[in-house]
Amino acid sequence: MSPHPIIKKTAVMTLSTLFAQGVGVFTSVAMRNALSPASMGVWSILQVILGYCGYASFGTTKALARDYPILQGRGEFSKAEGIKNLTFTFAMTMSMIPAAGILIACAIYGHRLEGTLRTGLIFVAFFLFIQRFYDLLITLLRSEKKFTMLSFITSLNAVGMFLAVFLLVRPFGFYGLLGGTAFLSFVLLLVICSKERYRFKLYWSRSQFMEQVKLGLPLLLLSFLATFFSGLDKLLIARHLGLTEVGHYSLAMMVSSLVMSFPMMLSNVLYPHTMERFGRSSAPRELASYLHRPVMMTAAAVPLLGGAAAILMPLVSEAFMKDYTAGLEPMRIYLGGLYFLVLAQFSTNILTALDRYWISIGVLAVSIGIQWIVSTQMMAHGFGLKGAALGAALSFFCYGIANYTAASFFVEGGTDALKRIITMLALSFSSAGGVLGIYQLKLPVNILADTGLKLCILAGLAAFFLMILERLQPF
Repeated sequence: MSPHPIIKKTAVMTLSTLFAQGVGVFTSVAMRNALSPASMGVWSILQVILGYCGYASFGTTKALARDYPILQGRGEFSKAEGIKNLTFTFAMTMSMIPAAGILIACAIYGHRLEGTLRTGLIFVAFFLFIQRFYDLLITLLRSEKKFTMLSFITSLNAVGMFLAVFLLVRPFGFYGLLGGTAFLSFVLLLVICSKERYRFKLYWSRSQFMEQVKLGLPLLLLSFLATFFSGLDKLLIARHLGLTEVGHYSLAMMVSSLVMSFPMMLSNVLYPHTMERFGRSSAPRELASYLHRPVMMTAAAVPLLGGAAAILMPLVSEAFMKDYTAGLEPMRIYLGGLYFLVLAQFSTNILTALDRYWISIGVLAVSIGIQWIVSTQMMAHGFGLKGAALGAALSFFCYGIANYTAASFFVEGGTDALKRIITMLALSFSSAGGVLGIYQLKLPVNILADTGLKLCILAGLAAFFLMILERLQPF
């Protein structure tokens, strides 16, 4: 049987992302060899400023990502084209405000600024228009499910930046970085526009604008809270334990990013499919398969992937990262809550389609409070990094369960939703329990043999859950 198209698209996106991340590691090392710490500091500040400039669009690009596929699913192509052009018009126009603010600030205070920072700020004032247009094109590619092109652009961007470091940054330093970034961005825009033939025009409709902002602002708030939530544990560790402990804890971040690659790409691929399906039917029950099937599949997959990482990392740490062994135990605790973060992501997609995004916002705000209180108290009582990881894992559990419960009842309601929730919990806990049992095995062998044997047993457990998933038919 050939793989389901959604799985194929997810696999392609995951591979391109992993490839880009791998190339990015070499690019980061080479860039830091080519630039001084001061120049890298300026570049980091510019990246932050560029990110904040995106808030000037009031979340209309995020609203486009939801409404564009819904309208296409309904066959309202002219209205979809209208909000595309409206988003383009508003995003480009509003970008003038931060651009003007930066240029005015440079004109007034520029003589007080270090040369590279002043030049970098002027660069950002013009480059942010390119960035907003690029974001819009990427949103359209996702909305139209053109994941092959997205994968190509992701890989091209990674390779292009790697070449720019050696061809421009090494000989010309910080100014070569600015030039290389601008040139690569133009190339990426040219490739997308030449292949996809997108056309834009200035367009304005007050009623459509109000609809987009009414949706965009909450989605922007949701995105901001999610970003804050994902970084809260690091902030609390830095405040209570110090930056060295943040470095130890980074082991959990590195491993979790790898474990989460496939589930998050699956969520990204499913998002436009979900919106388009809802646009065709407008019936909440039609979204059931887009919620429960990926949830059931990842309920087994994420604990198994996390278990493989927990078993393998002591060997990797012993061989290559001996200074980071203090992060192994917090990493294992953190991985224990990772599935529920995935659960929350799929559920948020459904709640967004149903205009119930305020539920996700409320749940996320409460989860932030839980993590803040639990992590702070655990660290105050001497549990250190393990306390911070436990606070994060517990907040992930609350976030995922609450979101999934809300989404399930809105999609199906009553007994059906309750059965789904129980099945999900049974599958995820049995998978996690099996992984924990394998990890706790005491084998009278050396670390290399211990790791190999446990991975073999884990592979057998994975085969067992694969048979279960085949019967559940997640796709």
